[in-house]
Amino acid sequence: IDSLELMTYDYNDSEGKHATYEDIITRLENTDFGGIARDKINVGLPFYSRPTDMGAFWYSYNSCYENIDEDGWYHCPETEKDFWFNTPEVIERKTDYALNNGYGGVMVWHYNCDLPSTHEDSLLKAIDNALNSNQA
Repeated sequence: IDSLELMTYDYNDSEGKHATYEDIITRLENTDFGGIARDKINVGLPFYSRPTDMGAFWYSYNSCYENIDEDGWYHCPETEKDFWFNTPEVIERKTDYALNNGYGGVMVWHYNCDLPSTHEDSLLKAIDNALNSNQA
């Protein structure tokens, strides 16, 4: 195997939060990956969210970012559903974890759910921030 794109998203924790930092770390630390070396594994990052009830709604980060609160929550008035998003801070922490724990890198699902990478709230910019802070 040259690389493995690890889908570490599309599930919610007991509070309905979508793919939290803490949950990802627990899942990564409790999986042996069938002997695949960590440096061949790319940790998946969601640029979207699913509702707390895991219903068939997928909201892109770029369509909601202005209404996501400081804790990552968004309430959709049209559907009356709540969503928890990976904010730039969460994405940066996950990227930092992957880099500092021997993983090959990260992958995103999917990039067109983000803002332009030059936007201060861009999730791709958060990945870039982690990469720049980890350069030797």
